[in-house]
Amino acid sequence: MHKAINKLIFRDIIVQRKFPRELTTSKFSTYPRVNTYNAVVGKKKYRIQCVTYGGLNNYLSNIPRAITYYTDQPEPTTKDFILRNIDNIVQKPFLEPLVQAIRSAAPIEADRVRIAISLVQNIPYRDDDSNKYPYEVLYTNSGNCEEKSELLAYLLRDLGYGVAIFDYDNPTFGHMAVGIKCTGRHDYIGSGYAFVETTKPRAIADSNGEYTDFNGNVIGLPTMPEIIKICDGKLFDDFDNVSRKRKYLNSIGIYIHKRII
Repeated sequence: MHKAINKLIFRDIIVQRKFPRELTTSKFSTYPRVNTYNAVVGKKKYRIQCVTYGGLNNYLSNIPRAITYYTDQPEPTTKDFILRNIDNIVQKPFLEPLVQAIRSAAPIEADRVRIAISLVQNIPYRDDDSNKYPYEVLYTNSGNCEEKSELLAYLLRDLGYGVAIFDYDNPTFGHMAVGIKCTGRHDYIGSGYAFVETTKPRAIADSNGEYTDFNGNVIGLPTMPEIIKICDGKLFDDFDNVSRKRKYLNSIGIYIHKRII
């Protein structure tokens, strides 16, 4: 099926995944529903459909968000909270079908990365402090910058790539984004990672967007976030296509002054 959208021709690719029997019989596999996640890579539009379960979502939403520690132990860090969320062992088998769907959607590894990134970027942004687990983001089809970044970090890690989190946390501004391991001129502030925005569609390595601080001012990103390494892994180096995407978007009036509007 072909259809015109904003002067781009998209080809719908629908990927459906069946859950292993051990998941469908799990005590968390109650209140099922099919969610559809959208991703765009070049002129291809992907629709990935997965069954999600309210039972697991309810279980995760009731887990205390605090980390308990004793006075003779180090205070938990931001990295501890991130890893607690993405390493939850109960959600892992329920997230694996999505990872497998992304793998099966495209034969080229770099396109799988783009599908994962675009899928998360197209999940509606919600500005709240609910601190969802990655599976909760999928079930509710919504998330803030931190939650969506943790989901993308999970997906890219499972695809085998080196991943970091960029954490911007100061008295007047807060934001999180993802870094994917890279080399060359697309490296962000010498970190060894390319910048990936998760709150809205934006090209890989584009860190020139506009953000709103806690006072309502429109600003660019602060120059020095905390760089939180999540895992080591493969390098992403297919930036020729990224550059062509920027040029193409600019030609149809979407990409202006290195930012999506």
